[in-house]
Formats: sequence, C-alpha cells, structure tokens
Amino acid sequence: MTFTAKLLGATATAALFTSAAMAGGLDRSGQPVNALFEEGRHLEFSTAFVRPSLDGVATTGSSRPTGEGPEDYTMLGFAYKDDINDQLSYAIIFDEPYGSDTKYPATGTTAYSGITSELNSYALTGLLRYEMPSGFSVYGGLKMQSLNAEAAIPAAAYTVSTDTDYALGYVAGVAYERPEIALRVALTYHSEIDHENSTTESALGTLPAATNNLTTTTPDAINLDFQTGVAPGTLVFGRIRWADYSEFELAPANYTTGTGSPLSSYEDDSVSYTLGIGRAITENFSMAFSVNYEDKGPTADSSALSPLNGRIGYTLGGTYTMDNVSITGGISYTDLGDTTVDSPETAEYRDNDAIAIGLKIAFKL
Repeated sequence: MTFTAKLLGATATAALFTSAAMAGGLDRSGQPVNALFEEGRHLEFSTAFVRPSLDGVATTGSSRPTGEGPEDYTMLGFAYKDDINDQLSYAIIFDEPYGSDTKYPATGTTAYSGITSELNSYALTGLLRYEMPSGFSVYGGLKMQSLNAEAAIPAAAYTVSTDTDYALGYVAGVAYERPEIALRVALTYHSEIDHENSTTESALGTLPAATNNLTTTTPDAINLDFQTGVAPGTLVFGRIRWADYSEFELAPANYTTGTGSPLSSYEDDSVSYTLGIGRAITENFSMAFSVNYEDKGPTADSSALSPLNGRIGYTLGGTYTMDNVSITGGISYTDLGDTTVDSPETAEYRDNDAIAIGLKIAFKL
C-alpha cells in the first residue's frame, strides 16, 4: 500500500470513529477493528468528546419543557497491533461500546425534573488474523466487557443501581484486500454478551426496597467496512452497521413489576450507514468528509433516558503524518431525528442536534 493510501486510510478511520457519536440505541464507539489491518507494529490512542443538545416540551398535563437531559460525554480508545509472521498478526483493542448519560435539571419547573441515568461499558478485545495469498483473511478473538448502570426518577421516589459485571463475548470476521488500489472490504461480527448484575432498587409504590439480579444482554452486531481508491490520491470509504437492539432491555424487577414495562427497551434493531471520501492534500496531509445516516424507527423506541430516533450527520477529518507519527482529528455535526417520549409524561422532541470532536494519535514502532 502506498504512503498516500495509508494516510487516507487513517483519515477515514477517524471519520468513522467521530461519526459513531449519538448513534442508535446505546451505541458509542461503533466497535472498530481497523487497527488489525495496519502494517507492522502499530500503537494508537483515540478520544472523542460529544456535546448533545436535546430537550423537548410536554404535550399533556403541564405542557412544561422537559429540560436538557442527555449530558456531554467523552470516549476513550486504545489499540496495539503487531505481526507474528508473514501470515499471522494480532491486535488488542480497548473501547467503550455502549453507554448513556442523562441528567435533567432538578428545578421542579420542568416535566422531567431530576431524572438521571448512567450506563457504562468497557471492552478489551484480543484478535488474531490469518492472511491468505489470495488477498482474503480471516480473524477472530475474545472480548471481555464490563457493564454497570444506575437511574433515578424523583417523581416516583425511585432509584436503582447495579454493581459492575464482567462477561465474555467473541468477534469473528473475514476481509478481502488489494493493497495496490487501497481496497479493503471487512465483515465483522460481534456477539451478544450476557451480563448479570446485582441490583439494588428503592421502594416503588407498594413494593419494598429490594436487591435482585438483573440480566441484561448487549446486542450482537455486524459491521461491514469498506474503502477503495478511485483516483490517484482519492479514497472512498464507508460502513454499514446493524445492531440487534430489539432483543435488548433494561428491566429491574421492582420497576418492571410496578410499571408494567422495562426501564429501557427498543422495539427495532439499529441500522446505520456511513459514506465518505478522502483526498490527499500534500504528501503529509489528507482530509476526509463523510455523511452518516440512521433511519427513524417507531417513536415507542424513545424514552426520557434516551430520546433519540434517527439522525443524519456530517463529519470533516484530517490527518497529518510526520516520520512515524500521525495525528488525526475530526469534527462531526449530527441532526437528531424528531421523536415522542411517552413516559413519565408525554413529550415531543424537535430540532435537536449534537457536536462531536475526535482525536487519534498513532505510532509506527
């Protein structure tokens, strides 16, 4: 692969990382495996800061504003890749695959006053890749993932919190490459992971405070990543991601019994699309632009803890390389789809958006 193709590939990777912000369901990182395809010994650190602007207006009862709920958050990533021999290589990847941060202002004058929630997950994945002379390669490995959550609904005098659970999943994939034209198509499967958290809930209605086990399954997902050179110094890249959110629910025992519904669930799966183009500006600097899109689902998919329903976003990124170090940055603007939230009070969310800024530093060792 030429130097220009590698430079453009780094830009494309950053554009995908930044555009993962505010994706469907609880998606955060997009579960990338791009580091596995780097040449030689490779080390990278990445971070993204996301600032959503999300609020609504109650359409029943008081017609009060909801207040801004989803909070700013930061994602961190790390990857190390090395070759074992001409055909075998491995990578170790750290990411934050799923998450949610919500804190509505406790003013007493807003419809969702004081509602808070937090869900955190961290994953460490080890991958082994075998390359064949035909240009095809297969890869796979194990993923260790942690998960914990908490929430509070002051209007119901309800709180719930869990401990941190660790569980195993796996990753499997196949790829085809033609380095002379910077072509790569990679299909990656991430398995679902079952977590069992010890959960403490406060009293709810006639139900006393209780400690139970909460079983939560993070969704299995498939990523189809592709890139190819289309002209000297020009690269087209993209991704299609499917995640099985119709099987996900967060259902603490007291809350589900008392209200008749889980704390958080999704009726449909999440499918998102990204398409972009990169261009080498000089021998050391390239830029990329991408569009990411996710179709709207039923409004019943939305909740006060995650009032999202579809999106379209635009990402601009650039990579500067000097010697064995490359620095990649990107900024993304996302127009979030309109939605209706049914609980705890029906509210409409309109004209919301989010901004994300990403940075990645990579080293050839």
